[in-house]
Amino acid sequence: MRILGSLFVLIFLVAIAAIAVANRHEVIFSLSPLPFDITLPVYLLIFIGLFLGLIAGGFVSVMARWRYRRLLRRQDKDIKRLEKQLQTLPTPTDHDKTTARLSA
Repeated sequence: MRILGSLFVLIFLVAIAAIAVANRHEVIFSLSPLPFDITLPVYLLIFIGLFLGLIAGGFVSVMARWRYRRLLRRQDKDIKRLEKQLQTLPTPTDHDKTTARLSA
């Protein structure tokens, strides 16, 4: 498994290097209403976009996980509350003894 992971990382790094070498031309990056322009190599612009997408995806994943953890905590509270209620209820043998006394 470790070899497979290392192979994947190696292929990923080779792909990054190939993209960087093939896209060395510079482009002007500007945000239209803002007054500044930035000259960047194309590969850097691609990697910045990928990195921002990775960050956004991680944020969405964390928020979804947080929602499920909150639901799990609420369900744990309900389970504990119901277990306490169950302990206060009379056991079936106690109930049978009580009805036997009443009918006699």
